[in-house]
Amino acid sequence: MFMFRLWKRLWREDRGQNLTEYSLLLTLICLGSVSTLAGYAAGLQAIYSNASSAVAATSTSSSASGSSSKTGKKSGGKKSDGKKSGGKKSRKK
Repeated sequence: MFMFRLWKRLWREDRGQNLTEYSLLLTLICLGSVSTLAGYAAGLQAIYSNASSAVAATSTSSSASGSSSKTGKKSGGKKSDGKKSGGKKSRKK
């Protein structure tokens, strides 16, 4: 008899009903988001993998070509006597 009265009271009472509905709605939204993102995971992984490979290939080729170009480099901004060239030229009097 006690269980029947308790069940009847819970059925009629609607305090806290909003909290339950909002938590169920939030759970449904989370499950939908997770299942949607799981579908995109393979595609996103392929995109990032391709980008990573391209960056690695570019950095490898630029470092290989950069080491050979260092030997043929001009002395940047230096005169033949080893002094740096300034903005003003000095006049001899």
